[in-house]
Amino acid sequence: MDAPYGNFRNEKQPSIVAEDPTTRRNLDPAMLDRLDYMIAAFKKRGIYVNVNLHVARHLDARDGFVDEGPGMNKGVDNFIPGMIELQEEYARKLLGRVNPYTSAAYADEPCIAVVEINVTVLRTTSCRPC
Repeated sequence: MDAPYGNFRNEKQPSIVAEDPTTRRNLDPAMLDRLDYMIAAFKKRGIYVNVNLHVARHLDARDGFVDEGPGMNKGVDNFIPGMIELQEEYARKLLGRVNPYTSAAYADEPCIAVVEINVTVLRTTSCRPC
């Protein structure tokens, strides 16, 4: 959900990270609404979900990083302070979001059974929004 996805599709589907020519820090309201609705629909049916905070999001020159290195910044995102800060920011934005369909913040949502995190995010943030 953190990067455009096109596996088995003709066109890539957008992610919750907004397509912005200046930054990779904003979340797309329309895609977040779709995520909110999907999580509410799962909850209604008793289905628990897993939210992964870093699957394929790749930080680039828009946020001050040279656009080279391992795909999706895997590994280096545990050591580069600016990447760590942006991961923490993303975690706060997403987990602190109140789902309008369930009236619960993602951090407090019982049907979100697992939140996968990078080790560096764990060191300074908790599941509770700051």
